[in-house]
Amino acid sequence: LVRAITSAPTARPSTPSPALTNDTKTPYRNCSPLRRPTRIATRVSLGVGRQGGYGDNGSGDIFIAFSTANPKSWSSTSTSKLSMLTNDRISPLFAATAQATEAAITNALLAAETTTGANDLRIYAMPVDRMLEAMKKYGRMK
Repeated sequence: LVRAITSAPTARPSTPSPALTNDTKTPYRNCSPLRRPTRIATRVSLGVGRQGGYGDNGSGDIFIAFSTANPKSWSSTSTSKLSMLTNDRISPLFAATAQATEAAITNALLAAETTTGANDLRIYAMPVDRMLEAMKKYGRMK
Protein backbone atom coordinates (compact mmCIF):
# COMPACT_ATOMS: atom_id res chain seq x y z
CA LEU A 1 0.00 0.00 0.00
CA VAL A 2 2.79 2.43 0.75
CA ARG A 3 5.84 3.39 -1.23
CA ALA A 4 8.18 6.23 -0.38
CA ILE A 5 11.30 7.10 -2.30
CA THR A 6 13.76 9.61 -0.95
CA SER A 7 17.11 11.06 -1.92
CA ALA A 8 20.16 10.86 0.31
CA PRO A 9 21.31 13.90 2.29
CA THR A 10 23.51 16.16 0.21
CA ALA A 11 26.34 18.55 0.98
CA ARG A 12 26.02 22.25 0.30
CA PRO A 13 29.39 23.73 -0.61
CA SER A 14 27.93 27.25 -0.42
CA THR A 15 27.66 27.09 3.39
CA PRO A 16 30.56 28.59 5.39
CA SER A 17 31.62 25.12 6.61
CA PRO A 18 30.58 22.02 4.68
CA ALA A 19 27.59 20.59 6.50
CA LEU A 20 25.10 17.93 5.62
CA THR A 21 21.56 19.04 5.05
CA ASN A 22 18.41 16.98 4.92
CA ASP A 23 17.16 17.62 1.41
CA THR A 24 14.34 15.18 0.89
CA LYS A 25 12.33 14.73 -2.28
CA THR A 26 9.59 12.21 -1.64
CA PRO A 27 7.01 11.16 -4.20
CA TYR A 28 4.45 9.11 -2.28
CA ARG A 29 2.38 6.65 -4.29
CA ASN A 30 -0.55 4.89 -2.66
CA CYS A 31 -3.11 2.50 -4.09
CA SER A 32 -5.61 3.15 -1.28
CA PRO A 33 -8.68 5.15 -2.23
CA LEU A 34 -7.88 8.46 -0.54
CA ARG A 35 -9.98 11.56 -0.61
CA ARG A 36 -7.06 13.84 0.28
CA PRO A 37 -3.62 12.30 -0.36
CA THR A 38 -2.04 15.47 1.03
CA ARG A 39 -2.96 14.27 4.53
CA ILE A 40 -0.64 11.32 3.91
CA ALA A 41 2.12 13.55 2.49
CA THR A 42 2.28 15.55 5.71
CA ARG A 43 3.22 12.36 7.58
CA VAL A 44 6.41 12.03 5.52
CA SER A 45 7.93 14.73 7.74
CA LEU A 46 7.41 12.48 10.78
CA GLY A 47 9.62 9.82 9.21
CA VAL A 48 12.22 12.44 8.29
CA GLY A 49 12.17 13.72 11.88
CA ARG A 50 12.55 10.25 13.34
CA GLN A 51 15.69 9.87 11.23
CA GLY A 52 17.15 13.11 12.59
CA GLY A 53 15.97 15.65 10.04
CA TYR A 54 14.50 18.88 11.35
CA GLY A 55 13.71 20.94 8.27
CA ASP A 56 16.27 23.70 8.71
CA ASN A 57 16.25 26.89 6.68
CA GLY A 58 18.46 25.43 3.93
CA SER A 59 16.43 22.25 3.66
CA GLY A 60 14.77 21.53 0.32
CA ASP A 61 12.05 19.15 1.41
CA ILE A 62 9.38 18.33 -1.16
CA PHE A 63 6.60 15.84 -0.47
CA ILE A 64 4.13 14.86 -3.19
CA ALA A 65 1.32 12.34 -2.68
CA PHE A 66 -1.13 10.75 -5.05
CA SER A 67 -3.42 7.75 -5.16
CA THR A 68 -3.66 5.25 -7.98
CA ALA A 69 -7.10 4.07 -6.82
CA ASN A 70 -10.24 4.85 -8.81
CA PRO A 71 -8.79 4.55 -12.31
CA LYS A 72 -10.69 6.36 -15.04
CA SER A 73 -12.48 8.57 -12.50
CA TRP A 74 -11.39 11.43 -14.77
CA SER A 75 -13.75 10.09 -17.41
CA SER A 76 -15.60 12.59 -19.56
CA THR A 77 -18.97 11.10 -18.61
CA SER A 78 -21.15 13.33 -16.49
CA THR A 79 -20.87 11.16 -13.35
CA SER A 80 -18.30 8.81 -11.85
CA LYS A 81 -18.38 6.40 -8.93
CA LEU A 82 -15.53 6.74 -6.46
CA SER A 83 -14.43 4.58 -3.57
CA MET A 84 -12.85 6.32 -0.55
CA LEU A 85 -11.46 5.24 2.80
CA THR A 86 -13.29 6.69 5.78
CA ASN A 87 -11.30 8.83 8.22
CA ASP A 88 -11.44 6.15 10.94
CA ARG A 89 -9.47 3.74 8.69
CA ILE A 90 -6.65 6.04 7.62
CA SER A 91 -4.47 6.06 10.77
CA PRO A 92 -2.58 2.87 9.81
CA LEU A 93 -1.62 4.58 6.54
CA PHE A 94 -0.22 7.53 8.49
CA ALA A 95 2.01 5.16 10.50
CA ALA A 96 3.01 3.23 7.38
CA THR A 97 3.98 6.47 5.64
CA ALA A 98 6.33 7.49 8.43
CA GLN A 99 7.84 3.99 8.56
CA ALA A 100 8.30 3.82 4.77
CA THR A 101 10.01 7.21 4.83
CA GLU A 102 12.39 6.07 7.57
CA ALA A 103 13.23 2.94 5.59
CA ALA A 104 13.78 4.92 2.39
CA ILE A 105 16.20 7.29 4.14
CA THR A 106 18.13 4.40 5.69
CA ASN A 107 18.31 2.64 2.31
CA ALA A 108 19.53 5.82 0.61
CA LEU A 109 22.25 6.29 3.22
CA LEU A 110 23.39 2.69 2.90
CA ALA A 111 23.42 2.85 -0.91
CA ALA A 112 25.25 6.19 -1.14
CA GLU A 113 28.78 6.18 -2.56
CA THR A 114 31.70 8.47 -1.80
CA THR A 115 31.27 11.56 -3.97
CA THR A 116 33.56 14.44 -4.86
CA GLY A 117 31.86 17.65 -5.92
CA ALA A 118 32.68 21.28 -6.62
CA ASN A 119 35.90 22.63 -5.08
CA ASP A 120 36.95 19.03 -4.36
CA LEU A 121 34.40 18.75 -1.55
CA ARG A 122 34.29 15.05 -0.71
CA ILE A 123 31.41 13.33 1.06
CA TYR A 124 32.28 9.81 2.13
CA ALA A 125 30.00 6.81 1.84
CA MET A 126 28.33 5.65 5.03
CA PRO A 127 30.29 2.80 6.63
CA VAL A 128 27.54 0.17 6.51
CA ASP A 129 28.89 -1.98 9.34
CA ARG A 130 29.19 0.99 11.71
CA MET A 131 25.73 2.28 10.84
CA LEU A 132 24.11 -1.11 11.41
CA GLU A 133 25.99 -1.48 14.70
CA ALA A 134 24.78 1.95 15.86
CA MET A 135 21.20 1.19 14.80
CA LYS A 136 21.25 -2.02 16.84
CA LYS A 137 22.85 -0.28 19.83
CA TYR A 138 20.15 2.40 19.95
CA GLY A 139 17.22 0.08 19.28
CA ARG A 140 16.53 1.18 15.71
CA MET A 141 16.76 -2.40 14.44
CA LYS A 142 16.95 -5.91 15.83
